[in-house]
Amino acid sequence: MLINIIGIEGNFGSFLWNEFERITGKDRVELYEHAFYQILAVPFEAYKEICSSDRMKNKCIINVCSIQSSSNELCRRSVSEGIAEDYLGIHPMFGRRSTNIKDDRYSIITSPITEKNREIRDLFKYLSSITYLDEISHDKYMAKTHVKVLEVANHVKHLLEETEDIPYYCMPPSFLKLVDFAKQLLDMPEGTKDSILANPFRVDKL
Repeated sequence: MLINIIGIEGNFGSFLWNEFERITGKDRVELYEHAFYQILAVPFEAYKEICSSDRMKNKCIINVCSIQSSSNELCRRSVSEGIAEDYLGIHPMFGRRSTNIKDDRYSIITSPITEKNREIRDLFKYLSSITYLDEISHDKYMAKTHVKVLEVANHVKHLLEETEDIPYYCMPPSFLKLVDFAKQLLDMPEGTKDSILANPFRVDKL
């Protein structure tokens, strides 16, 4: 099966390719720039330009963005304008820090399954369990979860900055656990943050 990952040099794109190779085997998938399936592992802000470009001509766009309604709309527009042939909205809810156990990982599909995009859906079945949800509900849920993670991360970041002058031996174990937790929250790719913050249902003030 031939696929292309636009953004393979990035954090999630490289992770996704490594997972395809690790789980399906190198004989199952092969990278090819002009493949029919074009996985867009890029920040949301890059979707408009890519979806409207000639490089998507007669391709099936795979939308793996953290927000699905706005990015799916760009994919649909590409199809309606005669550029792309089809698309699939799928949000892999896992990354480098996730468990390797397939049944504990989920991919959420937010668009109709067709004869043209079915194969890529089946490929993701090797990596995770598959569930289905409309794109609006997906983004509303993400606004209450993904965005909150950034909100907490920003709060903890300010807290850590206020305690930079405190010696290590004066930090209680509970605070050190908070520091470890903060490092995990703050170690998020900038592209992922940008996509999360583009959620149309955000009500925070980040």
